[in-house]
Amino acid sequence: MTVDLAKYKSYCQPDQKIIISRDVKSDCHHRAENPGKHLVRQYHIDGEVIPDQNTEKCDWMVLNDTEKDAYLIELKGSDIHKAERQIDSTYGIMKSELPDYQFFFRIVYRTGTQRLNDQATIRWKEKCKRQKCDVIIGQKEIKDIIS
Repeated sequence: MTVDLAKYKSYCQPDQKIIISRDVKSDCHHRAENPGKHLVRQYHIDGEVIPDQNTEKCDWMVLNDTEKDAYLIELKGSDIHKAERQIDSTYGIMKSELPDYQFFFRIVYRTGTQRLNDQATIRWKEKCKRQKCDVIIGQKEIKDIIS
């Protein structure tokens, strides 16, 4: 599958200082702060950029085009393993579209989960590290300074 991001609307202004990626069904969100006013974009991946119902995908992607950073964001209730699969699938699609970008994976969950430190999640984090992708899993909110 290929994706042409130029066909889609960015949900933020090109130099927006704060970019919020939120799930309307919960209070989970990712907050990207851009104090350097770098060139940024925000895309709603699930249902818009990747509309196929049969493809697992994350909810949002925030790009810092100045630094060539791509944040894949999944907002989840408690199923961390499903979130990992959604991030992996989106990464598989986007890495060829953004070959010069460094990827950051963010999973924001709503409720406590026992799976944060199980073997499957530990192995997934190790795999991501080998791919040179940074992973943060957090409850309710994750904040990144992206510039």
